[in-house]
Amino acid sequence: MTGEMYASDVTADEYPLHFAIAHDLGGSVKPFDVYQGPYVVIGADLRAGNEPYAIAPRGLGIVRLWLCSEGDGPLCTVYNEATDQQSEPFWYDDEIGAIEAARSILVE
Repeated sequence: MTGEMYASDVTADEYPLHFAIAHDLGGSVKPFDVYQGPYVVIGADLRAGNEPYAIAPRGLGIVRLWLCSEGDGPLCTVYNEATDQQSEPFWYDDEIGAIEAARSILVE
């Protein structure tokens, strides 16, 4: 396996926290790879057609949020690629915690 992930791999059943964040913030969930998982994009995705490995342009109002696990434990964080900020940890099954974490690292 080379790690490719496609849109058909990214479902709300498999990635409920990603979809909860995207729904709350008006974004969408995009595939990346099977090892790191998908990401949430907020703003116009100018890279259409270049998935899954295209680099996000910076400074154009596009934000990619990544859900990261804290080691092998039950804690996760949200990482904002545009600002290089990471949220406070939340439980891996806490949808409200995930949404609050994502909001906490967005620049208004």
